[in-house]
Amino acid sequence: MFIHHVHAIALDDDQRAFSLELAQLGRQRRLRQPQAAGRRRDAALARDRGWARAATKLINSGQKAEPAVAGAIANFVEKFEKLGGLMAERTTDLKDIRNRVVAELMGLPEPGVPKPTTPIVLCAEDLAPADTAGLDPTFIRALVTRLGGPTSHTAIIARQLGIPCIVAASALDTVNEGTLVLVDGTSGVITLDPNPDLSFAAQAALESVGVTNSKTVSTAAIDGWADEAPYDVILLNGSAEIVPDAWLKQLAPGGRLGVIVRQGAAGSARIYTRSADAAAYRSAFDAAPPIVPGLAKPPSFAF
Repeated sequence: MFIHHVHAIALDDDQRAFSLELAQLGRQRRLRQPQAAGRRRDAALARDRGWARAATKLINSGQKAEPAVAGAIANFVEKFEKLGGLMAERTTDLKDIRNRVVAELMGLPEPGVPKPTTPIVLCAEDLAPADTAGLDPTFIRALVTRLGGPTSHTAIIARQLGIPCIVAASALDTVNEGTLVLVDGTSGVITLDPNPDLSFAAQAALESVGVTNSKTVSTAAIDGWADEAPYDVILLNGSAEIVPDAWLKQLAPGGRLGVIVRQGAAGSARIYTRSADAAAYRSAFDAAPPIVPGLAKPPSFAF
């Protein structure tokens, strides 16, 4: 629902305000991350003559600018949804443009995603390309949306940022805020409240054979375990298509990381050694065990 201005504004003022906000929105979207093709198309959609002409026609008929924008875009959203496929995925872009234009016209803050201060998994109904492009991978460790598709701008931009992303998660509305979530963007698997009993069982198994100087924890493989860092040795039981920076940073000076790095069907065991400010590796032997969940390389996309 959109709240109308309570002030009496002349029709020409509504037309002028709409034209200025439309031009400003287009400029903003061209300036933000111009290297992203999705954002360039988003900027073009913001300046699209179709919905803008429809909104202008409604304003000329006597409607205020805000409901005119909402009504014009709602009409295009309905048409895009009927077409389905890629066109249906563009409705998120249109709704985002509607929200931003209306907010500007009403003098309200620009809508967007609040910036977290601790790492989180961001779950949302859907996310506009403008919001996705502004995500900080340091704090947004994964993105899950209930709507969208693999070719949507949101999914494409998330991949460009290196953020694991799962779209069309239909049961997302059952996930409460604060729930512990593990996200595997490659397999599309979301694990809620991972069972800590697994680490307890592993600890008990070690102690049963006389190993008492160990500690087991549950964590996302890509994050390592910073709480006990630095480590002299880190060893991955399995293979990975990526070697997370977090692992190398958690090594002590002179510490070593053993990991089998897969490249397609082939794999090579690498031994990384960390110096004071960098890490280098040497290849030890060829092997190709299964890839550990969460350590596959995100699918690439080329326009």
